[in-house]
Amino acid sequence: MKIIDCRLRPPIGKHAQNFLFESIAAGQMQHCTHQHGCELPQSAIDRSMPELINEMDENNVECGFFAIRKGKNYGNEISVELDEAYPGRFRSFIGIEPADGIDVFKSEVEKYVVNGPATGIAMEPAIYGAPWYVDDEKAFPIYEYCQENKIPVMFTYGGRNPADASYYMPMPMEHVAQTFPNLRILLLHGGWPWVTANCSLALNYRNIYLCADMYLVRAPGYRDYIDAANYFLQDKLMFGSAYPILPIGQTVEFYLNCGIREDVLPKIMYENALRAITF
Repeated sequence: MKIIDCRLRPPIGKHAQNFLFESIAAGQMQHCTHQHGCELPQSAIDRSMPELINEMDENNVECGFFAIRKGKNYGNEISVELDEAYPGRFRSFIGIEPADGIDVFKSEVEKYVVNGPATGIAMEPAIYGAPWYVDDEKAFPIYEYCQENKIPVMFTYGGRNPADASYYMPMPMEHVAQTFPNLRILLLHGGWPWVTANCSLALNYRNIYLCADMYLVRAPGYRDYIDAANYFLQDKLMFGSAYPILPIGQTVEFYLNCGIREDVLPKIMYENALRAITF
């Protein structure tokens, strides 16, 4: 079965020095990985791109979606480096912070998406920079531009360490979906811990897709994602490993054996991801 991993952060170049890989090296990530019943991937411990590519190949992962989180020593140029080194194996979503202003946004998008190899943009409203709600009107010019130019937007929308859990509640994202009905929206981390509520977004709004990634792997409420995948959201839920936090192989194995129907698995593991970024 062909697979697209919608939440895969590769140790490419200076990105291998970001806080996730540094936390793994410092022994600070193992507990989180073990809580999901998994072991840290050796490729992440070694910060090895060749090992990661082997892990992808062994598990039939044709492509990984990479949401770039800009660091002190690198930016969205990582998308070019990744495409040149591993053509066709990754789709990058460049990191955008609305506080930088619309001119910076347009410059980055035109350079790396419109005239470059990147597929879309990525934003982390409760993590990256000063926290903000997604329906803050300072982000509306970004949404409008992406809607007009058919650029998918990937949000980190869920997880353990937001500034406030309210940043992941469904209502702000619902306002965005209502205001920009043709904006293609991908929600990483599945809106966890507001599982059922955010599943309703993907059900009620045709432009919202949900990647539960690591929160479908033994996290509280994960069985709701499985029920959603089998019935209401079989065309909207997408696979993701959250690598390097979880290994690709063990995450793939869990998805394939957790109770998702065999006739639905090709959608969850591959087809829905393509639909999410294709206009």
